[in-house]
Amino acid sequence: MFFIVGIGGNLGYIYGGAFKFGASAEPIYDGAYLAARHGMVVVSFNYRTGALGFLAGVGDLRGNYGFLDQQLALRWVNQNIRAFGGDPNRVTLMGESAGAASVALHLLSAPASQPLFQQAVMQSNPLGLPYKDLGQARRIGLAYLNATGCRLARDPVQCLRERPVEAILKGEESRLLALSVLSEGLANFLTWSPVVDGTVIREQPLVSAQQGGLGKPSLIGTNTDESIVFVAGISSGPVNLIVYTALFNVLMGDAGPAIADRYAPKLLRDYREPLEAFVNDYLFYCPNDLLARLAKAPVHTYRFTHAPAVSLWPNVARCQGKACHSDGLPFLFGTLDRMGNRNPDDQALAREMSEYIGQFVKGQPLTGTTGLAWPAYTSPNRTYLRFDIPTQIFQPQNPNCAFLDEIGYQRPH
Repeated sequence: MFFIVGIGGNLGYIYGGAFKFGASAEPIYDGAYLAARHGMVVVSFNYRTGALGFLAGVGDLRGNYGFLDQQLALRWVNQNIRAFGGDPNRVTLMGESAGAASVALHLLSAPASQPLFQQAVMQSNPLGLPYKDLGQARRIGLAYLNATGCRLARDPVQCLRERPVEAILKGEESRLLALSVLSEGLANFLTWSPVVDGTVIREQPLVSAQQGGLGKPSLIGTNTDESIVFVAGISSGPVNLIVYTALFNVLMGDAGPAIADRYAPKLLRDYREPLEAFVNDYLFYCPNDLLARLAKAPVHTYRFTHAPAVSLWPNVARCQGKACHSDGLPFLFGTLDRMGNRNPDDQALAREMSEYIGQFVKGQPLTGTTGLAWPAYTSPNRTYLRFDIPTQIFQPQNPNCAFLDEIGYQRPH
């Protein structure tokens, strides 16, 4: 996580990694460009991931330890950032992927977090995913205890505490966990994640938004082809009808057949494309658009549609020429050079993205480097900024969103 603190505004960044991996020291997150361009001080730290951060439901473990790490960092910034020239009353919390999911939880579901920041930026938030409750987390926890050989111990938690960290991490790769994921549908799409425990995290973020709206100024965006890397994790080759149908039945329960038919109404030889379209819509674009419509504070929305000259996913063939998950990060941080991308058009787009983010953090009008005004989202118009070459204002049309809104997001299995 980064907290970027400067004159007129402070920005905190939470890295992604499916709540299973990630580190603030990764080159893609280098805050030097943002610091130099916008006069910001960068403060970074790591939060616990995997079992160390989110094991819950067994013994006295209630999970959310990684989330509490993030919350503690927010408190530290509020208490200490004046000493670095920052303003604790102008903190913007930003994250991508699991980091954006974290931001949404701090923003909507964690009462103790909400006084600690004033604005939010959520990039590629898989907002359609539900979070487990303690009962669901317990089933994952028991499978993990089996994987680590602690299930039958007199005190399983103490058994885990006596295991070397290598054994703790090795247990996360067990096939027992992969099988247990199937039992809870989308709630276990992420094996390790924050848990709705009723205390630290009160409820699902969209439930909170539907009850009280989005109360802080926010910037929300997704990429065009978020889903390709996730579907590639299921199958590196073509997806047949049997697998396609089974996935919807397992992940979406009684809504599965209707969704499967809507996205592929006729027989196909390969179902990867409709599966990718569903994941794009259900996990990313449509629930984030709904969140924007529920907002009570000003919200700006974007789509990152540019295919970078150098993809972050060189081993995923379908990502070539596409805007895949996380591909916008080196543009935002100005770290394209670190990724081996010196394409002049990409470099210009990176400067454009960084400028908009810097202006948002400082509370300035959003006009970018070219003077293109980025208007706030309004429910009737649904105005977005398209980050591409050139960057444009547009109004995306997706008829699947009304269908999925009716089915509902963050659904219990």
